[in-house]
Parts: sequence; C-alpha cells; structure tokens
Amino acid sequence: MSESVTLEKVIKLAKQLSPLDRIRLIEEISPRLKRDTLISPTQPHSTLQDIWQIIKVEEEKAQNNTIFDLEK
Repeated sequence: MSESVTLEKVIKLAKQLSPLDRIRLIEEISPRLKRDTLISPTQPHSTLQDIWQIIKVEEEKAQNNTIFDLEK
C-alpha cells in the first residue's frame, strides 16, 4: 500500500533540495499551476504572482468556510 502524499511531506522534502533544484521544482510546477488555476480561457494569469494571488484568495475562502462550518 502506498503512503499518501501531503503538503507537509512535500515541503519537508523540498527543503532538502539544493537551491538550484528548488528553482527547478518551481519551474516544473508553475506551468501546471497556471494551467490548473485559469479562471477562464479569456482571462489567463500570466505571472507567478498572479497565481499566488489566486491561491491566497482560495485559501482565504477555505478558511472562511471552515469558520462558518464551525459556527453551525
């Protein structure tokens, strides 16, 4: 049985990479994030900063939903 992958495990492994390999990891992941986080085909996000902004907004939404779920 394979072990599940978590963000914490990935971060721990990424910290063990050399700085150059961390950059390579970001270069590998960035295009996939860009593709996966497009709001619509007519509004592509062309920079990593745009992608981080989307992630931040999604995290805030998730946190707000968690807070509201706890209040029920």
